[in-house]
Amino acid sequence: MLEKKYDSAIGELNECVNYNVDELKVCVKKYWLMAHTSSPQFVLGRSATCTASGAFCLVCTLILVEVAVRSTFDRGLDSCGSESDYGWGIKWVLVSQGVAVLVGTIAPAYRWFGAIRFRRTKGGRTCRDEFKMEEYWVQRLMEWRDTPLPFEVCGGRCLRRIVHESKNAMLQILIWLQTVVVVVSKSVRICSVWPVARLNQGMKFLIRLKSSPSLSNGHEDFRKFVMHLEGEEDLVTLITRSGRKNTDRWIGRGGKKKPTHLIQFLENYFTTSQGFEGVRVFNFKSHNIQGIVSEEPPNCWALPLVTLASIAVTLPTTNRRLIKSLLQGVGEGLKYVRLIEKQLDDRGLVNMRNAADIVWLKLDLYNHWLDVDLHGMANQERNTNKIIEILAEIAKTCVCDFASGDRFMMNHLEWPEKVLAANCLYRVCMTVLSYQERDWMATELFEWLQMTIFSILGACLTNLPRVTIMECLCFSVEEREQRVRDATFVLGEAESIIKTLGTPEVTNAFPEGKEYIDNWLPTGQRNICSMASASSHQNGSGEDVSLAIEYISG
Repeated sequence: MLEKKYDSAIGELNECVNYNVDELKVCVKKYWLMAHTSSPQFVLGRSATCTASGAFCLVCTLILVEVAVRSTFDRGLDSCGSESDYGWGIKWVLVSQGVAVLVGTIAPAYRWFGAIRFRRTKGGRTCRDEFKMEEYWVQRLMEWRDTPLPFEVCGGRCLRRIVHESKNAMLQILIWLQTVVVVVSKSVRICSVWPVARLNQGMKFLIRLKSSPSLSNGHEDFRKFVMHLEGEEDLVTLITRSGRKNTDRWIGRGGKKKPTHLIQFLENYFTTSQGFEGVRVFNFKSHNIQGIVSEEPPNCWALPLVTLASIAVTLPTTNRRLIKSLLQGVGEGLKYVRLIEKQLDDRGLVNMRNAADIVWLKLDLYNHWLDVDLHGMANQERNTNKIIEILAEIAKTCVCDFASGDRFMMNHLEWPEKVLAANCLYRVCMTVLSYQERDWMATELFEWLQMTIFSILGACLTNLPRVTIMECLCFSVEEREQRVRDATFVLGEAESIIKTLGTPEVTNAFPEGKEYIDNWLPTGQRNICSMASASSHQNGSGEDVSLAIEYISG
């Protein structure tokens, strides 16, 4: 029943296409309401039977506490052992049993107090409404009663009729028993919840603490995304208000853990005038970069990023603090890159993504590219060109060794992770060497690498709004609420990034199919040097960077 409502609401939400931050928050709140109110735990927790069980548990606990207190004051705890075969151990048995009862009462008591909160709604319900037997309680039993047996009964017509009527009679008894259980549970709920709820309302009135105002007309559309059962119509407003508060709370938690290094780098190296020119680095055909193999595998987002970061670590005379800051920014960005590629990859780039994870692990922990000590290389060799050539030769050797084997003819997407990482390193190194005609200083190349890395990250993160919504889409009841909670947290973390990349000036530069880095490559000759000019204004090395960009563009 609730799943049909969920599917219908999903279809309505999927009509949205473009999202800014405010629309994303509204959409995520709707997904949260749908996921939370359709979860089995929440549905069971607000049911009459669950509330009644919570009341019974509380009563049993209170009785146990009363007996324990009275016995202790009357005779003392030490006197228990003289009347029992357990001797002095009886007091520890009583203590352990008491602790077990208290722990076992926590969850039922929490659900009972939740029922009190749900009963504090506007308007009154008649006694008939409270004791109404909703159809869903016995719907499955009635369906079994009205349908034939799932197996064939051997024998004559009389025997088949006896079996059928016996089945119907047994199911009818179960329907009556279910009805009695539900009615008794509702009676217990009313008797236990109603006085406490009214007392709570009276106390709030006396201290003049009014309940939160009802939803404004502008938010009435949230109500239809509450997955409620028959008889729960009066709870929709309270559930909606509570769900929206929970969403705001998780967005706030994400906002406290913003990727500060990533945001700072994007602010420094990405502006609306720059665009996404750093992605042009991977237009190898325009640079006449000859690959090691005739047919190159496609690009993913993560592997070029970690490869460029690896090259940056090898540069000599570079401030280690700057390298550490760069790696922190890349690490924060890779969290979102992995999420984007997991949701949007339909080209089978699993091995390539695994290669990026392996390269990043070695780089982040040891300053290595696989087994190559990048930090040691930077200390031994001072010439930037020579370092890049050494890296290119290492990568070429790795790919050539694989190409000489029998596995080379396999699908490129199934190549080993080490080979994919080496192939990407070779292509990037040759691209860097192709425009270093003026033998750049290490600091200048490091500046250009930073610009390229965060331009690529910016292009990738333009998919984050879409992926945030996709993360909320989950048809598994067990995972649905957790997925929406994670997406809400990510939205809080990346709110400022989405705002930066969601301005009209930036969105006008989006290509079709922006989920893949290959679709960002230029299709014609362009002579756009705004990226370098912006860097010149900020860092004072714009002339050399501009020449490099012009070379890449041409």
